[in-house]
Amino acid sequence: MAASKFVDQNNQPVTLGRELGRGGEAVVYEVAGRSDLVAKIYHSAPGVVYQTKLRALVSVSSADLLRFAAWPAALLYDNQLLRGFTMPRISGFREIHALYGVAHRRREFPSADWQFLVHAALNCAVSVGAVHQRGFVIGDVNQKNVLVSPQATVRLLDCDSFQVSVGGKVLPCEVGVLEYTPPELQGRSFAGLVRTPNHDGFGLAIHVFQLLFMGRHPYAGKFLAGEKSLSDAIREQRFVYGRMAKQYQMQAPPNSLTLNLVPDSMQGLFERAFGPQLAAKGRPTAADWQHELSQLLNRLSACRRERSHKFSSHLKACPWCASEDQGGPLFFITMHVGGLKFVCGPVELSQVWADVDKAPILKLQPPTTTVAAPPAPTSPPPAALLGRRRLRLAQGTTGAGVATLLGWFFLAVRAASWPSGESSGSNAVGTSWHAAFDAGFASELSWLTYALLVVVLLGAGAWIREEALGAWREETHRRRGTFRRARDVAEALLRQWNETTDQYALESSELRKKLERLRSDYLALQPAFDEEMRRLGQEKEKAQLRDFLDAQYIENAQISKIGPGRKATLRGFGIETALDIVERLGMDIPGFGAGLKSELSAWARQVSAKFRFDPRKGIPEAERRLRVAEYRRRQIQMETGIKSLAHGLRELSIKSERRLTELAVHLEGAQKRLAISKADLSLIRHSHIG
Repeated sequence: MAASKFVDQNNQPVTLGRELGRGGEAVVYEVAGRSDLVAKIYHSAPGVVYQTKLRALVSVSSADLLRFAAWPAALLYDNQLLRGFTMPRISGFREIHALYGVAHRRREFPSADWQFLVHAALNCAVSVGAVHQRGFVIGDVNQKNVLVSPQATVRLLDCDSFQVSVGGKVLPCEVGVLEYTPPELQGRSFAGLVRTPNHDGFGLAIHVFQLLFMGRHPYAGKFLAGEKSLSDAIREQRFVYGRMAKQYQMQAPPNSLTLNLVPDSMQGLFERAFGPQLAAKGRPTAADWQHELSQLLNRLSACRRERSHKFSSHLKACPWCASEDQGGPLFFITMHVGGLKFVCGPVELSQVWADVDKAPILKLQPPTTTVAAPPAPTSPPPAALLGRRRLRLAQGTTGAGVATLLGWFFLAVRAASWPSGESSGSNAVGTSWHAAFDAGFASELSWLTYALLVVVLLGAGAWIREEALGAWREETHRRRGTFRRARDVAEALLRQWNETTDQYALESSELRKKLERLRSDYLALQPAFDEEMRRLGQEKEKAQLRDFLDAQYIENAQISKIGPGRKATLRGFGIETALDIVERLGMDIPGFGAGLKSELSAWARQVSAKFRFDPRKGIPEAERRLRVAEYRRRQIQMETGIKSLAHGLRELSIKSERRLTELAVHLEGAQKRLAISKADLSLIRHSHIG
């Protein structure tokens, strides 16, 4: 540094303190006596164009802008030569990629949930909008010049590179990062390139997408027809998560969330930002994002299963739980999991098992109804009585016919045995009586008439008897039919009862078996966790090495042939740290052949060589927190499973009980009708009508 004392544009002295950071263009220092300011001093005096830009930026500096950005506050001169400027000191902030990168977030923002990410995205849009409202263009929107605080507030860096218009002349931003550069500017030189807020809108949309979708880049995916670089995918607008992804032969990385994570209106903004329709409608503005993110922030729901899971209320179920249940990573490990403690035992089980105990156990025996046979009546029922009267009439008529027939037969036989008229004495008397009888009989009734009378009497008796028996048979048939129908209905209802109880017994038995297995697994969690902690304690060196490698981020490393675009691809596939390279580099990553993987492995080995074991340290906090989170996830899954099965058992009992109650009413009625019809049938069978 040529000097430690400068003056600002108002000729006020500014004394520099210790050096805070150094880059290719400048060095950042403390400002003596001002804890709220730092000074950026260029290695060499900036050119005339750059000085014009700095003066324009300082001229509009305001308290409002200083809340959103490290905006130049005052120019610094050394012997009337412009050498730099002062700007707000930003402390406690992290680069935005440390928030949306899952591994990085676990360390830098351990309490951040999705609500926090939405809030950060909203503040990012507010900051970009504030720049645009004052007529500036950021130009170089990237993952390094946006900072986020533990309160989700956002600050913009490198404001001296913003595009500025002065006196009708545009002073462009001549730097950029390809992964945040819009399709129409891919492959073009940044030198002299004039940009617009619409170009900034592309970089802003990527920040929003990466915050909401766990660090995934919207164009980082697998091209199914071969290899395609991230730059080519951006230029060709192959939005991996858009509705035309299949047509563009793009496939999202493993464990990616779908665009349905956000409401339809926000899905539309992402389609406008990244899809081929932008030429017609233009990209969403910062104000568009502010509106949609504010709406989303106000319609978040909390997961009933895991308090750290927040999601849009348009979804019916928690997407984070669904991802974890399918084997996805733990996207959120917050202090809600209980810090560094894991407790899972009988007391915790009893709180969820109470739902199982509340499930009713049904009585499966069918109802029985005893109906006493009715007492024998003093007179037969009407139909039987009618049959008896008819039968007696038939018997009388038939008897009369039979008596007539017998009388005729007797007289005929008697007449044949009387003596003839030539006899004397008593025979003469007999002969005269016989003659008189024959004459009288012949005059009153002929033999034919007498025979006809016998036939009529016999026929009438037979007909009346058949009528009586027919009525009895008809009544008996009717009662037998009634009995059979009552029996069939009762048997059908009893079969339904047995089918219902058998199905209930089968399903409830299966549910209770599953519950018992869950109970056993649940009670085994604590011993398993304790054993794993004991093993980690014995393998402290290995645990410390894992923790060390997990803190070495690819994003911050200089790795041969691995630039920002390839880093974005790696992040999209969940590879963010040296530990990820050691454990997961074998997976298929688009654009990463044996050569690039060898470069990554070499870097991981170099990092590992810097590790130093400290036997005095215990299990690293991050490692323990990760184990606690994993076991807590299993515990919650089991508790959810127990509650779900208990609910299913209760619903099964309620449904079966409702059905059995309905069947019981019908079955009791059917049994009564069967007993009565049986008694009626028995009564007519034993009635004596002859």
